[in-house]
Amino acid sequence: MAASRAMVSNLGIVFSFSMISNFGSARRSQRICLIFFVACLTQLCWGQQSSAARAEESALDYDFPYQRLDWLPRHKFSQVNDPKLEQVPQFCKGTFYDRAPSKQQQETGLVVAEAQNADHRPGQTSTLSGDVQVSQDNRRFQSDQIIFDHRSNRATIPGAAVFRERGLLILGQNAIIDMLQNKVSIEDAEYVMHNSHIHGSAKKLEKDQHITLIDHGLYTACPPDERHVWQLKSQKMKLNHATGWGQAKHVRLEILNVPLFYIPYFKFPIDDRRQSGFLYPNIGTAERGGLDFTLPYYFNLAPNYDLTYSPRIINRRGTLHQGEFRYLNGFGEGQLAFAQLNDDKKVEKNKAEAAGASAVDIPNNRKTAALKHEGQYGERWVSRIDALYASDEEYFQDFGADFSVSNRSHLNRLAELTYSGETWDFSTKLQGFQTIDDDIAETSRPYFQLPLIQLNAQHPIKDWLQLSLESEYVYFDRDVDDSNTNTSANTTGQRLRINPALSMPLQNLWGFVIPSIKLKHSQYQLKDHNHPNASPSITVPVFSLDSGIYLERDLKWRNNNYLQTLDPRIYLLSAAEKPQDELPNFDTSELTHSYNQLFRDGRFSGGDRIGDHKQISLGIGSSIFEADSGQEQFQFLVGQSFYLEDRQVTLINDHSNSEQSPISGEMRVNLNEQWKLRSSFSWDADRNIRQENSIAATYLPGNGKLLHMEVRSREREEQDNALQASKTQQSKLSFAWPLKTQWSLFGHWYFNLDEQDELRGNTTLESFLGIEYENCCLQARLLNHRFLRQIEDQLQPRRQLMLQLQLKGLGNLDDKVSAIIARTIPDYNERFRSFN
Repeated sequence: MAASRAMVSNLGIVFSFSMISNFGSARRSQRICLIFFVACLTQLCWGQQSSAARAEESALDYDFPYQRLDWLPRHKFSQVNDPKLEQVPQFCKGTFYDRAPSKQQQETGLVVAEAQNADHRPGQTSTLSGDVQVSQDNRRFQSDQIIFDHRSNRATIPGAAVFRERGLLILGQNAIIDMLQNKVSIEDAEYVMHNSHIHGSAKKLEKDQHITLIDHGLYTACPPDERHVWQLKSQKMKLNHATGWGQAKHVRLEILNVPLFYIPYFKFPIDDRRQSGFLYPNIGTAERGGLDFTLPYYFNLAPNYDLTYSPRIINRRGTLHQGEFRYLNGFGEGQLAFAQLNDDKKVEKNKAEAAGASAVDIPNNRKTAALKHEGQYGERWVSRIDALYASDEEYFQDFGADFSVSNRSHLNRLAELTYSGETWDFSTKLQGFQTIDDDIAETSRPYFQLPLIQLNAQHPIKDWLQLSLESEYVYFDRDVDDSNTNTSANTTGQRLRINPALSMPLQNLWGFVIPSIKLKHSQYQLKDHNHPNASPSITVPVFSLDSGIYLERDLKWRNNNYLQTLDPRIYLLSAAEKPQDELPNFDTSELTHSYNQLFRDGRFSGGDRIGDHKQISLGIGSSIFEADSGQEQFQFLVGQSFYLEDRQVTLINDHSNSEQSPISGEMRVNLNEQWKLRSSFSWDADRNIRQENSIAATYLPGNGKLLHMEVRSREREEQDNALQASKTQQSKLSFAWPLKTQWSLFGHWYFNLDEQDELRGNTTLESFLGIEYENCCLQARLLNHRFLRQIEDQLQPRRQLMLQLQLKGLGNLDDKVSAIIARTIPDYNERFRSFN
């Protein structure tokens, strides 16, 4: 049977049989029907769909290189009306744009073929020729000729062939379709996996529903080019789409077509699913030069738990074995981390050199362990565990790659269980510390809380009357071996605090008035033979009156409408002075002055001191909002407390019995969409001491650019001399700046502006400068990191050079560089990549 092109376009040829594999399954070739009547009825539905699909493809027929591979360069994005293209990162020159139908069609198994000519021999073969288009559900074959052999259930395509399904494109020569074995075989093939951005070529490619076999093939995630940045060449490659895993034998990694190294066997992930295998190494320089190399291996043990083992080879020390176990179950999620270095060569050498002199008090076997857990039990119960252990004080200084952990003196151990109800909440916890700094005296180390139990409740008696309760029980313990210490530093024991309160919250649109009375009671049971009273107690009534007014007005500036608020606030506080010399100090310190501190009913943290108060606090705040969006553009808060009597309850020799507190305030300004300012201050006007000051400016012009500047200063009055004050002033500068589309520069500078003599000229506390190159197939980062570490009571600089290379499409990146950047450059991970 022969038909002209015009006839086919109006009539079509319909093969109404079911095929397996990418074309379905055929039970018997005798069930093939070429009935014009059925063809006419089917064409009424298929013809419209086919025309729409062809119209969609014709809209993409631009004349540009690698169009045959569905490659769409960036300068052509505007010609395609598809919002998904906006998600393509800016550093990509283009993307593989899938031309398969975007909507999943209903799986019917119906095969529809169109061609200029057709020849059918019943029971033997059917031959289509001339612009052949064969479709089944969401799969398509295109060729100049296709031959169906009904006896072997095979279809043969001599010459060029194009196979397409959602997310996959295969081009090649001499294709064979085995409908019984679910296989398609193509010679001299090129393939594209759109979703994973993977493409390559093969001397021969075989594909069934889940497996792709590539013979003498090429595999890469780079844009199509004659010279790929990287590519894998192998004799045999197997891609398992069901597991998301690829395997290759006799692999050669090439960079810019230059062979780099050979691997007899290589296993790698082909999508984002978790897979066991090697992660990308971390390469850096050890102290005094040499190699610092980490090669992580990831074990995907189960869907809800995994393990990462990361051996780290450190020059002149040995191998640090590191592991991290993560889990997720019905009780919560958490992680267990550990690390150990046996026979630290550098420590052994230092001990040998110090023989006969002062001993080096560092163990040969260095280790650390950490446990974190967060659990949820029903809607109201929450648990948390956070514990850290280290073998010695120098561990984090020697092996910590982060400035934030290099100068730790106490390691926290915490286990907590919390219940949150509608009107009450309960928590209990065990907390202790490992003090790894041997220079800290035992009498100055923090107490263990074994346990701490808290019960808080709020009960509204009426809408205008509320009863509340704060209660706490703690057992404080600490080992102090110094028997000569005849002070309260040896004191241990129990503390019970009960603070009931009654308040009348009167609130309205115009403002609020909240009078309240609270009774603060503390009872102790101490273990100290030298203490004059084993069961001291104290009870102090506290009265407060908090009030404020809400004022607002419309404001117009530069033809823009705004809403301005003005909120004055008055806070009265009264608490009698009670002698507290007999009370121990387990966990109490004086709070830092701030605006919010002006309106609290206590000036101490912890529970061992109850401050005496007779004061009035005045504050005022003002904000400006955009009238249309409601976005806050400006906020300013300032206030001060005025003391009617001198304060008698103190922790140290205090010279601050002035008539007023420092003036404290905060300010936030959004100058525009690019500039944001933040500031806080606390100024003691009587002594002209700037106790706490900070100002920070963030510049976000978009397109990945970020600049953050911050200055902090602190001034403290000397305890023994009220006329002198110690000063510290530090500044931070962080930035991330794209140089070009694919190149970026980022850095951080943490600088100490005062006490330069004490730091011996090393005024830079931490700094790094890094450069990054990234495109769709490669990310490379080079980071030069410098920070101070304490060695034998002296601050000395430490440097590390870190290089990280990620070949996209071959696995995930264990990125320690990103952890340093996220800590030091605010909004880097969110803002810097927002333009992608």
